[in-house]
Amino acid sequence: MANGPRFAVSPQSKLFKADVGAAIGPNGRFRIVRLHHSAATTPFPAAQATYIAHDTEAKRSVTLTILNDEETASYQEESQDRIANTLREDSRAVDHVLLPAESLILEAPSANRCLVYELTGPNVYMVTENNDTFLPANWIWKAFKDALSSLAVLHAQKVVHGDIRTWSMVITYPKVDAANEDLVRDTYGPLSQANGAFEFNATGTGNEQMKPTLDFQLKLQRLDQAFIIGDNIPGTAQYKLPGPSPHEIQSTGPTPATDIWYLASIFLNLATGTPSESHFLDANGSALSSSISSTQEALYAAAYKQRTYMRPESELIEESGSGDFSVDELRILSDLLAHLLVTDPAKRFTAEQALQHEFFAVQRPVEGAAE
Repeated sequence: MANGPRFAVSPQSKLFKADVGAAIGPNGRFRIVRLHHSAATTPFPAAQATYIAHDTEAKRSVTLTILNDEETASYQEESQDRIANTLREDSRAVDHVLLPAESLILEAPSANRCLVYELTGPNVYMVTENNDTFLPANWIWKAFKDALSSLAVLHAQKVVHGDIRTWSMVITYPKVDAANEDLVRDTYGPLSQANGAFEFNATGTGNEQMKPTLDFQLKLQRLDQAFIIGDNIPGTAQYKLPGPSPHEIQSTGPTPATDIWYLASIFLNLATGTPSESHFLDANGSALSSSISSTQEALYAAAYKQRTYMRPESELIEESGSGDFSVDELRILSDLLAHLLVTDPAKRFTAEQALQHEFFAVQRPVEGAAE
């Protein structure tokens, strides 16, 4: 392998760096174009050495991740292959789950594993980091529907994701031809950077000159903690990071209903405009109960208060197009979230049930979404 990989970014983050222009993989198949923005901004332990590369064999741009020593050693190839093959049995998986197209061991002294994916944009953590309350309702509606559709694919094949976080959801652009280098360049860069963090518009696109649209597809990624129901649960697949958690984590461990709970908590944050470094349920955890109706009322009251903070009710425009949820939409959304966050996992909606909720019954208008 030419020029790397080698330790370079930070001893604490354990990221590897490959030089721009380096050719890696069998016969130098993958040429490094530049560091993918996710590797520079995603917090440890989610950070990995991720690059945009050119696949000289397929003649298209790809996303390439080099696992560090620890990740390479802990990579459960047999388990990951079984999960990937199981998901590929569902024809919807390609549209909703980011699965590696290639997996190879780099010809280097450390023999690091390399995973190659379709070209991707930022993960949801990066999109929300600088936007907070400014993400338009259209974007939240589309991303929520995509995320639930992705979970429906996993759960239909009896796969538990085991690590639903904002950085576990990635933005892709299905209308962008990855073989068109000019189009790829216009869509994925250049990126602007402020206060050490990259800025994105409402689609998650890195190009500020592009008008925000909903031409993105959100997919689930980071399946290293996933498991098939009935198999052994990975030791770290317990949602052990700090923050609110559902009751079953302390008893039965993660199930499909646990994935649902964590996904709903993320979109509750987005719907209420909670700052990205905070968690709505930290201050409003008492809103959750085993009663769906009680949970709905408590969530609506708390969400309405948060959403209208320092903003008159008249600005929550009933005619969609302001970029915000209307009062009626907020009430309908709180009903859906109550069915997903109720403390009894047996009462929670499945992903398929959630997609049938009236919140998703009508497409919100695209025109007028907040810039």
